[in-house]
Amino acid sequence: MSKIKKHPIAYKNDLNAINLNGLSETQMNIFFTLLERLQYSQDNTIKIELNELYELAQIPLSTEFRKSILERLKVLQNYTFMYDPSPTKTAQLVILPYLEIDSEQKIIKAEVMPQFKERYLTSDFGKGKWTRYDLMEFVYLPSIYTKTIYRFLKQWRTQGKWEISYNDFKDILGIPHSYQASDIDKQIIKPSIKVLSEITHTLFDTERTPFENLKCEKIKNGRKIETLIFRFKPQYDKEPQQKAQTISTQEPQKLEPIFIQRLREIQNKEAIIYNNQEYFILKIAKLNEHFSILFSKNAKIPKNDFYVDFSLERAEQLAKDNNLI
Repeated sequence: MSKIKKHPIAYKNDLNAINLNGLSETQMNIFFTLLERLQYSQDNTIKIELNELYELAQIPLSTEFRKSILERLKVLQNYTFMYDPSPTKTAQLVILPYLEIDSEQKIIKAEVMPQFKERYLTSDFGKGKWTRYDLMEFVYLPSIYTKTIYRFLKQWRTQGKWEISYNDFKDILGIPHSYQASDIDKQIIKPSIKVLSEITHTLFDTERTPFENLKCEKIKNGRKIETLIFRFKPQYDKEPQQKAQTISTQEPQKLEPIFIQRLREIQNKEAIIYNNQEYFILKIAKLNEHFSILFSKNAKIPKNDFYVDFSLERAEQLAKDNNLI
């Protein structure tokens, strides 16, 4: 199997609170594929070639889903989120108000509400406030139950512990009321733990374990289960300074690309243009094959700061657009 390209996705933890249990496995794959692309979009719309969407969302060539994709995706437009336009007003908005299929160009166009993108994909990405994982690891998971458990474990990745009431667990996963505790344990919890804690040999062409030492503890009151506690080995977000200190005693540190060096040179000093607006760069973190950049409107008084994940190509283009290289 050829090596699979990584597609990191990051969003505010609050997004996990939106109940998506009405989606099928494929629909959930497509929803998060669209979000992964929207986080890089310059505005609130994206266009994806249908074949690329099918590949990212792992839709087999022979499925009927491809023949009636727009009809199958209309369920995505049933999902809403709450938004406060002012301290005294609350509004409910559709997440994806517009979906379009161009059968001639073989392209799907999606539009997200700007308030949704601002709230969940671009704003206030402070420490402990965001969920990050790789889209391809997510879409390869075998069931909607496992996918949902995976997202919440990734939210609590640095703590290595996710504690939730048993009733909330059933509501979040959309588990049928007819399921007894033994059914939930046998058909959902145990299979999910097995998948999420086993070594994957093919994905990304390397050995990979989503969550090491993953276990689920049931807290009971008599015979009744009241709480579930998922425990696993914490996954820390590495800071570049820590990594440099470790490497310096062992081997020469690999030089960063020149465009990243140029972006670091203006850090906290000069405003740059991003999304047609002026921002200051407060921080640049190296995360695997991409860079996470913290932007702010004001370098001295950070306000409405937000993280954006950049591939090497997009980071280079950012530097070029600002005449830094």
